Amino acid sequence: MRDVIEPRAKYQPISLGSPGEDISKKDLFAVGQRFKNLHGLRFQQIQEFLYPRQRVFLDLLPLLFHQNHPMLPGFVGTDAPAGIPDYHPNRATILLARKFSKSFSYN
Repeated sequence: MRDVIEPRAKYQPISLGSPGEDISKKDLFAVGQRFKNLHGLRFQQIQEFLYPRQRVFLDLLPLLFHQNHPMLPGFVGTDAPAGIPDYHPNRATILLARKFSKSFSYN
């Protein structure tokens, strides 16, 4: 394995205040952005070390949790809970799912 070293971004300090104090909307937004940036970086690093079929699976995983479809891997039954709030697969993910099942359609 190779070490991936990314330059550290210069972030402004966030004031979380004392326990019981409210966090400002600006600071809350900054925390969210930092989390998303870190998540994106980690996801990118993971993708670099996976084999192509593993990348496909990782790309399909949210769709498999979201849509319990009988023609896709991991189908449990029609009564099984499924769905991720506010998840909308992109066109590439739907096309990947169709490689597993030609009859798959996202509704």
